Amino acid sequence: MKAGMSGRRGAGSPLTAYPLLDWYFGVTFGATLWAMFNHVAPDEGHSPLWATLPLIALACCYLGLGRRLLREDRQGAAGNGYLLLCCLLLASAISLWQTADFLLFALVPLAFLVADRVPAIVATVGMKLFAPLWFATHTAKPVSAFEFFYYYPITILMAVLIGIWLRLMVRRSREHIELAAELARSRERAAELDAALDTAAEQAYEAAESHDTLAQGFAGVVTLTQAAGPELRADPESARSRLRLAAETARERLAEVPAARSDVDEALRQATEQLAAQLMIPVGYRSHGEQGRQSAVTEAVLLRAGRQALADLRWQPAATGIQVDLRFAATAVALEITQRGPDAVDQLTATAEQLRSPLVTTTVLPGAEDTATLRIEVPGCPE
Repeated sequence: MKAGMSGRRGAGSPLTAYPLLDWYFGVTFGATLWAMFNHVAPDEGHSPLWATLPLIALACCYLGLGRRLLREDRQGAAGNGYLLLCCLLLASAISLWQTADFLLFALVPLAFLVADRVPAIVATVGMKLFAPLWFATHTAKPVSAFEFFYYYPITILMAVLIGIWLRLMVRRSREHIELAAELARSRERAAELDAALDTAAEQAYEAAESHDTLAQGFAGVVTLTQAAGPELRADPESARSRLRLAAETARERLAEVPAARSDVDEALRQATEQLAAQLMIPVGYRSHGEQGRQSAVTEAVLLRAGRQALADLRWQPAATGIQVDLRFAATAVALEITQRGPDAVDQLTATAEQLRSPLVTTTVLPGAEDTATLRIEVPGCPE
């Protein structure tokens, strides 16, 4: 037996949900008792009541130990020991009343689910042969050649094949569960990497904006100070005026440098104003709800998606009007971009496909009179 098939397995086993097996065992146990007390030719010298005692003990073992082994998907020494105990109890019941062997319909599947393969096969073959051999040697009921050479070999072979097939199906189900869990972990990891990428991209964007602002400011300061140099002796008042203008320019540019983390509302408002200046069409912006302070990941993902969507609109010459709405809610932050003009649905759908990611949900809602709305939603995560 391979090491991977013995011992205790993870909690993701397909047998953690075992009520159907409980029902199967209960129905088989009840059918066995009914057959014992309604047998057309009961064995002489014994009462079926005595045979019910080991069967009741076997049922108690299943409820107390068997179900736990199934739930924990335990095999190895514990499962093999439990199977041996079940076989001894069932053999005791069969030796008192032959019809008790009906319970083998429940014991055979259980053997292949809790024990190793070789002990399960040995137990199945041994218990299927125990009843005819016992009664052939201890009673006057002979076993016919048909039963010994055809009926019992066929039933034993079918029981073993069904048990092996069931064991294989359980193993395949376990592998599928493990693969599904691994896929879920991979998706979570992909979402984390995507969020990190969005955060890094937003930080790079803000760094580039800061660089451009400071570069323009420094260029102006350098130009003014260079112009003031020659005037220090010839025209001190003009030189001081240029130096004051250089200082004012430096302060203004420093004030324009964005903070380490941009305000989502203000950043999107500025992006919308830039879009309006480029397109020369009516572009509106509104903010709804209380913003609060979102996590860095939420802000970065929303800003990147919003800026990319607004950037795509620059290449929509057919647009006649754009409305941008930022909506804050308890569980999510949504940016709605409504476009008016021909082919608005197709254009926004293409943009939505580019924006879709594990952390961004995009929806295109068609409207009336050549309008469509692109809804970009990011799960909210307040600090």
